[in-house]
Amino acid sequence: MLAGMYEGNVSDHRYGEWIYFAERIPTEDYRKLAATFDPDDFDADEWVRIFKSAGMRYVVLTAKHHDGFALFKSSVSAFNIVDASPFNRDIVKELSEASHRAGLKFGIYYSHAQDWDDPNSAFDKRFTQREIHLDLPEDFEPDLDRYLEEKALPQIEELVKNYEIDLIWFDTPHEMTYERAKLFTDVVRTHRPDCLINSRIIKMGMGRIEQDILNLFDYVSIGDKEVPDRKLPLYFESPDSVSSSYGYKAHGKFFYHTGEELMDRMVHTIAAGGNYLLNNGPMGNGALDPEAVRLYGIIGDWMRLNSESLINTRANPFADRPAWGDITASEKGDALYLHILDWPETNSLTLNGLTGQVTSAIYLVNGASAEFVQDGDTATITLPAEPLDQYDTVIKVNIGNPHVTLETEMGDIVIEVMIDKAPLSGGDFLTYVEKGLYNDEGFYRVVRAAENDNGAPKIDVIQGGLIDDSTGLDPVAHETTEMTGIKHTDGTLSLARDEPGTGSAAYFVIVIGDQPALDYGATRNPDKQGFAAFGRVVSGMDVVRKIHSVPADRFVEEEGYTGGQMLKEPVRIISARIN
Repeated sequence: MLAGMYEGNVSDHRYGEWIYFAERIPTEDYRKLAATFDPDDFDADEWVRIFKSAGMRYVVLTAKHHDGFALFKSSVSAFNIVDASPFNRDIVKELSEASHRAGLKFGIYYSHAQDWDDPNSAFDKRFTQREIHLDLPEDFEPDLDRYLEEKALPQIEELVKNYEIDLIWFDTPHEMTYERAKLFTDVVRTHRPDCLINSRIIKMGMGRIEQDILNLFDYVSIGDKEVPDRKLPLYFESPDSVSSSYGYKAHGKFFYHTGEELMDRMVHTIAAGGNYLLNNGPMGNGALDPEAVRLYGIIGDWMRLNSESLINTRANPFADRPAWGDITASEKGDALYLHILDWPETNSLTLNGLTGQVTSAIYLVNGASAEFVQDGDTATITLPAEPLDQYDTVIKVNIGNPHVTLETEMGDIVIEVMIDKAPLSGGDFLTYVEKGLYNDEGFYRVVRAAENDNGAPKIDVIQGGLIDDSTGLDPVAHETTEMTGIKHTDGTLSLARDEPGTGSAAYFVIVIGDQPALDYGATRNPDKQGFAAFGRVVSGMDVVRKIHSVPADRFVEEEGYTGGQMLKEPVRIISARIN
């Protein structure tokens, strides 16, 4: 509403929404401003149309900022848009309903510790309550717990009980102890258990996240306008803005980002594994800032052709960010999306460390094929002289499942690792290969249905891997054949099982002939979970059968279940390598 200027004085604060603090506006005068607030041009459906056309999946509205003014009808405090302004409409209600009608999730921002309208709240340390609450006695001592009990907690309860809210974005947790923050978490999860909570309920964006506070929130809000330069290990979101301010500014120092800058910031954030929250500050009349709408339009136009490269993707799977831009991966890991933000002068780019065969490379902007050559784990793509998109030219690189060669003393066995269907089990196997853990190990157990199988139903398999597992690697969650659709047919590989619900590539089996007894629902295992199939032999089944025919001449009575199945001399795996 003030747009960066109050009574002719231009605020020098970088954020327009902090003018109450920056200009030390007396509380009574600020309340009089609220009494003139009439955003008559507000149209929730129009806002949502613009957001959705920009490719956004969820909306977050400031329900109450640090000034204490609520954009919803509150019985806790009359300082709200329905009771204290001529507008007399509930913006939270209207935008929540419009968002959900359009298929978008809806969240609210709520300043839970800092509320300049209430002197008992936790004020920013750069000014005191008496600077704006002019009638406070000199010996006034704020009581934060009283504020939390009388205003903040009851308003959060109003919001989660009266509105359909999918996310609550807390902010500036001054003096917020674990015990105080937990009060908010408990209220939200009691009344709306599926509602997400951000980390600023207790921790500001920058700094270390401690283990003992993780139960208070669902994801991490990193610093204001922070763009990570590396992959982060927790679910996170970056709160960016179209301009240098979050609130609308028309006066003083501020700038808008260019379309190129916003594209870079969005891509790098998502390629680091995060969500991108792009703020705009609506104008005092209730309409969206025209420059924000224009910038959203740029993103929307790009998203209409390239959204698959960002939506439901995984972080850059490589250790480093490339100089020409960034990389995302499809959810199944069977495609890479190369985001070329800075066009290489060489008109080519190189991908190293590929784990599979490139089957095609396609420009998303027009569907045309890109020329490429692959040599082992390196692919080189030839580019045209100029970018195909002004902001971000995306190449979708489709990758087949990786192939691994087990070089044994009886011959080579080539395996397709089906990470498209069994990403956990297949990924665990590849980890052992990449670390060289199978080198100089072997196949040491053979099970023959007609001769030495001590279980039921009878099976034919060979087992190999680490003869003595001392790696210390953690197991992975068990992927059943019902989950992956990979059945134990001739040549299938699956993980050994130790603890229920887990699997480990320390040991694996290769089946000879179809073995449905190893599938989900069969009775080979008492829990009927079966084994985790993850790959198939594409070359070398003659070697597998040769190993299977080696006499199992070592019998140890104490071995019990595996008695009569262990080879006196394991068939050596000389090396395991990704092709």
